[in-house]
Amino acid sequence: MKDSNRKPNYDLNPAELYNFLKEKKILELYHANTVATSLLYLEQKSLLSRQFVEENNWYQTLQYTDEKDKALGIYDNIFLDMVDIHSYLSRPNFYGPFLFIFDIEILVSGIIEAVRITKKNPANWDPAGRTEDWYYSNIEDFKADYMKGDKIADVGKMIILQNLNGKLPIVPYCSRIILDNPDVHVTIDNQKIYLINIIKEYFEPYLLDSHYKKIDKGTRHKDLVIGCSCWKKYGSKFNKELADFRRLFHKTPNLNL
Repeated sequence: MKDSNRKPNYDLNPAELYNFLKEKKILELYHANTVATSLLYLEQKSLLSRQFVEENNWYQTLQYTDEKDKALGIYDNIFLDMVDIHSYLSRPNFYGPFLFIFDIEILVSGIIEAVRITKKNPANWDPAGRTEDWYYSNIEDFKADYMKGDKIADVGKMIILQNLNGKLPIVPYCSRIILDNPDVHVTIDNQKIYLINIIKEYFEPYLLDSHYKKIDKGTRHKDLVIGCSCWKKYGSKFNKELADFRRLFHKTPNLNL
């Protein structure tokens, strides 16, 4: 018989999540971010909470959810996705074009003591709402909801990591990193240059570092895109929403393309 007075525990066992994901043949976890913020992570050798970055007075690009995350008390948390949103939805990931891909073994590495799993994207949470509306209180309920044919609902189910002091090491559990090619040319000193070649140069000093030698590095849609809307959407953003395009792809806030 269940104790009706017991408070729900939203801190779930990462080993239970690991076992379920492995059963579903989901073997990787994902974190997407902007070029500028990802460069900081590589420099610091860790994924960082936005609060940790802010407290250290480092630069990170703004996310539209920042103020809401502060109000919800999740600004010092680190987020991982269970799907590669870009591939899963055949469109750019709104959080950024640089993707860190972790082996699910990180869940049973001892680094992570507990996980929280969101029922929907925190961007859609009501700050006046109830915790039980935000998180699953057991793995069984999550398993019953996940991968049932609603891709948007799946994307909203994120892993939130607390109690990491704002840092999740990239090595040794990050196995791959992928940079989106936006298929955009920019003009610099009267010369047209393919933007992805400039962006690769931003990352080159870090990716040649021996610390990252075991991580596979790649570019998404290097030459040709089929079955994905990302080039069309990146091109439209470049032509119509240049400020947001810069937020995604600039290494500094004031870089002029």
